[in-house]
Amino acid sequence: MEDLSQYLDEFLADARDRIDSISNAVITLEEIVKKGGDEREKRYLIDQVFRDAHTLKGTAATMGFMELSETAHKMENLLDAVRNEEIEVTPEIVDLIIDFLDAIEKMIYNIEAGARDKNVDVSLLFERVDKLLGKNPPKSEISPQLESKKETDKKENTVKSVPQTNGNIYNIKVIFHEDAQLKNVRAFLILTDLEEIGEVSNTLPERTIIEDGNFTGDSLNFTVITSLPPEEIKKKIMRHPEVKEIVVENIEKEESENKDSGSNINKYTIKITVGKDTPLKGVRSFLVVQDLEKIGIIEKIVPEMNKIEKEELIDGKYFTVLLQTKEEKERIKQLILKHPNIENVEIFEGNKLNQVIGQYSEKSKMSIGTPSSSNNERKVKISKMIKIDVLYLDNLMNLVGELVINKGRLEQIAERLGDRELLEALSTTSHLMTELQDEIMEMRLTPVAEVFNKFPRMVRKLARELGKEIEFKMEGSNIEVDRTILEKLGDVLVHLLRNAVDHGIEAPEERIAKGKPRTGRVELIAKREKSHILIIVKDDGKGIDPEKVKKKAVERGLISPEQAAEMRPEDAINL
Repeated sequence: MEDLSQYLDEFLADARDRIDSISNAVITLEEIVKKGGDEREKRYLIDQVFRDAHTLKGTAATMGFMELSETAHKMENLLDAVRNEEIEVTPEIVDLIIDFLDAIEKMIYNIEAGARDKNVDVSLLFERVDKLLGKNPPKSEISPQLESKKETDKKENTVKSVPQTNGNIYNIKVIFHEDAQLKNVRAFLILTDLEEIGEVSNTLPERTIIEDGNFTGDSLNFTVITSLPPEEIKKKIMRHPEVKEIVVENIEKEESENKDSGSNINKYTIKITVGKDTPLKGVRSFLVVQDLEKIGIIEKIVPEMNKIEKEELIDGKYFTVLLQTKEEKERIKQLILKHPNIENVEIFEGNKLNQVIGQYSEKSKMSIGTPSSSNNERKVKISKMIKIDVLYLDNLMNLVGELVINKGRLEQIAERLGDRELLEALSTTSHLMTELQDEIMEMRLTPVAEVFNKFPRMVRKLARELGKEIEFKMEGSNIEVDRTILEKLGDVLVHLLRNAVDHGIEAPEERIAKGKPRTGRVELIAKREKSHILIIVKDDGKGIDPEKVKKKAVERGLISPEQAAEMRPEDAINL
């Protein structure tokens, strides 16, 4: 294996993102199950959680963190049983998954702190999984022959179960440069990307070789069922460095639906607007796309599907689909509008993506339109995104501050000399420096989601420990603040939320006795107000008890017992 230390920061950041993703998805899944929600939404979330656990397991193994990989693998076994409907999603199952995430988070902390030898005891977690699986042993305990047969059967069933209109079957060959480094890592990441866009039914070399980080060859072969066109598949793979060539071949179907049918195939551009405050906007959009795949072939989706799943819609509210189908406009419209929270559907004949999207952005327009004139023609695209340490931005900001100070001195000298031309040049410099300062400040902005996403797991776990039922809601996660403020904000919010859950929300029986709903509500809200950003924590609990505040203030020597006795309730709360 090559030295992977240069990828450590990237691995740690990705691992933390996946922990948050799994955590928030299973909590959302628990709520959907509790309310008897849509089965397809449940399936989507289960698949997402399984995929994240699978990727976490693979990247950890590739980086050589075997304890973390084995723990993620055990969690994956549990999720596989949930996915195969062998185990139902219950609060106890969610507890177990969250306990796994806590253990993995400790391992990540140890890795970051340079204490890789410090073990985290996961034996009890493993025992709980084994007990839940009962007679079904973990995959690692199944004989290789039986496991191989099960995987083969599963893949065959997957291929057979996918309708022909649900996507095309492609043979994909990926060739690396002869002197490519870290081929094993790149092979695993390419496999992960392909699994996200469709069903990978076959790999060469075997999937286990790629997943275990043992790939050493110069080329990979995959059989993939996906609705994405070849150019989109190539684009997905070409983002990985060291890829020399990609060949995508459409496997001819034995019986084409269109052959000698006499039916006309229509091409439509469909603009789908989702309600502004729709919960699970990404999931609902995904389900609409899934239904459209059943009635035809999707040539293009804008934005790309991975952005839609992250709720990154055009103008925050709509996405477009270019669809080939035999169905009429009215039938398509009915199919889409049966989904909840779809605000509007507009259907245009032919490829009208550019016109529909309009001024979305020049970048978007460049990615839409006619495909490459030759399938063999390939443009190497270098990523326009780079990752930099925030310390570099801090240093850059300090240097700009020094420039501002020196600019002031130069202005004083120019005024003393009475040089008008120099003063004009300094005025231009001042304007440019202000712009530079603004740009750096913009680069330092980070969505509050980076901190907010940690809290659903914390609130749920604390509520379970205290025997309370709490619905936790977050708003404004996309609002951006300076990273320095965000880092300080985290500890403060932990304290406020713990207080709300611990001291604010009453036990279910107490709430019922007061005529309140059994389930308490805690909200974490970020919102803009003119030039300020407000962070609000509120709950529907019993509020602050002035007498308890007075007692604590007396204990700490902040006020005397006499002052406490005379103090008004509102003054006590202000303490």
